[in-house]
Amino acid sequence: MQTFEKAPGRPLFEQVREHLRQLCQNQPADVALPSLRQLSESLNVNHITISRALRELEAEGVVSIVPGKGTFVCASRNGSGNIEMVTILANNSFLRETSRHTFRGLQERVPDGSQLTGTTLMLPPLPDINGFIQSLKARQIAAVAFFGFGYLPHPELFHETELIHRVAQEMPVVLVSKEHSLLKLDCVYCDPGPQLQTYLEECYSNGLRRFQYLGAGERLSHLERRQNVFEDFLLSHGLAWKRPIAADAANNETLVNLALDAGPEVVVASTAARAYGLVFEAQRRGLVLGRDLHIICFAGSPEEVESIAGSVDIILLEEEEVGRCVGHLLGSRLQGTDKPAPVVRRVPGRFVRRGQLQFS
Repeated sequence: MQTFEKAPGRPLFEQVREHLRQLCQNQPADVALPSLRQLSESLNVNHITISRALRELEAEGVVSIVPGKGTFVCASRNGSGNIEMVTILANNSFLRETSRHTFRGLQERVPDGSQLTGTTLMLPPLPDINGFIQSLKARQIAAVAFFGFGYLPHPELFHETELIHRVAQEMPVVLVSKEHSLLKLDCVYCDPGPQLQTYLEECYSNGLRRFQYLGAGERLSHLERRQNVFEDFLLSHGLAWKRPIAADAANNETLVNLALDAGPEVVVASTAARAYGLVFEAQRRGLVLGRDLHIICFAGSPEEVESIAGSVDIILLEEEEVGRCVGHLLGSRLQGTDKPAPVVRRVPGRFVRRGQLQFS
């Protein structure tokens, strides 16, 4: 039997379950596993923990427990179990589009023998946790990717965290977002911060000093991170910035006019939708884009900025690559070939200059 080493920071039950899963992967079908007593002695883990791990593996179809005879490796184990991407929406249509790109990438990396399904939870209210988990098991879901969590107000946010935590106790889970302060789980997300930082530094080195941000005050965490990069850049160079009216206090047209009235040389638009209004108003005012005004925005796909690609610089959010990374990570977790410690993977954005975006 392969050596089992306990790792701090992760529940022992999960470690045992994944160790036994890997053991089954290396055995032919119908082979009997060591007895409960033998496993307990070899792993130095109590009977209760071993038994729980085996029951979970039986629910996934990895092993078959035959009372009075033993535990046997199932012939169907190579299918790894099915994967589900759960998109949590809290009145946010922006995440719906991003979720679609991520799901498309995940489809490309589904392990052999597994099927991928997608489901959307419109919150609140949150589903019953036990019922949700039973639904996953009934559909033979063996691993879950959670997308779009973290946008609910308290106390719903606490219950959402509890839901994900409980699912992670039953099967591998990957968070499609930045690291969670409480949930020490695998996570994958696109981080365009370095590309934005490089762009702003380049503008500064070319003598530009008046910077503006279109979209200040947005409460979504991924948008807040972009604004934080912008503010840190200004602070590091001693540049002043007068924050316009918060996004939730005015419509996009008002925000665009406020941004341009400040006389900026560079504007960072938090989304492609904001960049559209900015481009049209700047042209209406007679500004020459790329000379009088430089605009950079974020987009999930080339199609989102097709009409303005010749007027703005773009940071493409590689959400499909995020999906591919999620699929690879979940496949590793299911096959038991991964490291036990949580993995964090940051997928960089891709910078595209004005007029150089390629369309399929």
